[in-house]
Amino acid sequence: MINRTAVSLILVVITCFVLGCAHAPEVLIAQDSPYRSVDSLKVGTILHVPTGVELSKTQLFDLLADKRIVYVGEAHTNLAHHQVQLEILKAIEARHPGRVSLGMEMFNRSAQSVLDRWISGELDDRSFLKEWYSNWTAEYDYYKAILEFARNKKIPVIALNATDEQVRVISEMGLEGLSEEVRKQIPDLDPNDPYHRQALEAAFQGHAHPGSHGKPDPKVFDRFYQTMLLWDETMAQSVVQYLTTPAGQGRVMVVMAGGFHIGYGFGIPRRIFRRQPVSYATVLPQTDEIPEGREDLKMEMKQPKLPLYIADFVWKTGYEDLEDNQVRLGIFMGQDEKGVMVKDVSPGSSAEKAGFKAGDMIIAMGSEQIKEPFDLIYLMHQKKPGDKATLKFLRDGKPLEVEVTFQPLPHP
Repeated sequence: MINRTAVSLILVVITCFVLGCAHAPEVLIAQDSPYRSVDSLKVGTILHVPTGVELSKTQLFDLLADKRIVYVGEAHTNLAHHQVQLEILKAIEARHPGRVSLGMEMFNRSAQSVLDRWISGELDDRSFLKEWYSNWTAEYDYYKAILEFARNKKIPVIALNATDEQVRVISEMGLEGLSEEVRKQIPDLDPNDPYHRQALEAAFQGHAHPGSHGKPDPKVFDRFYQTMLLWDETMAQSVVQYLTTPAGQGRVMVVMAGGFHIGYGFGIPRRIFRRQPVSYATVLPQTDEIPEGREDLKMEMKQPKLPLYIADFVWKTGYEDLEDNQVRLGIFMGQDEKGVMVKDVSPGSSAEKAGFKAGDMIIAMGSEQIKEPFDLIYLMHQKKPGDKATLKFLRDGKPLEVEVTFQPLPHP
């Protein structure tokens, strides 16, 4: 997993559940069109923000088809947003068959060769899933339909994001802590967009650990901001590099990333346009109503008034989660030389009911050995509510085993 230490307050995974990771709250950006209140829109409405005109899906798709780059935002754990992304990808592919590429925030650039092998059919699903969970923290099933469509249509998937090491160094030490070697590997980071900074300061101040006098520590914010810049600039650089290669020339690209990277255009879109001015459009799926029990998706913040459109198009959706047949063991995992260590156990989970405790070392599920967290994640993917399995583990060096009945785990 990416070690995003300095940004663990709002945009980081603290540690990983089996078959699900603990996401920090996702920003749900909302700002009106000059003609229409975004909040007033009914689910399913597509709004052209600058004019306040409602569009049909076909009208939207036809307008997007004229663009070289189409940016589609998301809240990572809202399935409705991913369904919007898939509809747009399908529509662009239908209008430009064989000429579409897909850029994804979810993969860092070191994963590109693996993505190429998977799209070509050379890589099995287990190996691809392992790569997924080494890159991203949301469950694969949120993105499964998108990636399977890309593979079926042979759409190149382009890994956009910074490497784990680059993120780790900047989040822990800031730009001033970079070695000359690392500095040469990252793009130029432009910190001079005042609206980008205002929006991120608002998000940070609502969730940061206070420094002196109860205010957020400015040094911590600087590292957080530099990390956000690293993500945006690296993704922008990755898109431009691909589109200017022989493989990317003549292709249009759909870019999928979190709403804060796309909303208002000051993240990825403006930084790409600075490098290569091409036609583009931004689409932001927008959800206002969050169901009871999913308050973790909300971010309490004072939204700054910015003189910018939130996006070219807003697509109003509801909130949809994965089906209840997704099971979780309910442990936080850590890697140890002996295997997978239980760092903590979620209350009410299958693991708690089976008697697992922090410090236990899981070594097998049935006849399958568990050597690393992904082994357990993959085996859990095969389970449904009510399934049983024998888990073998060590407690204080003593081998034990217990039968576990798997169940869905409520969100925090």
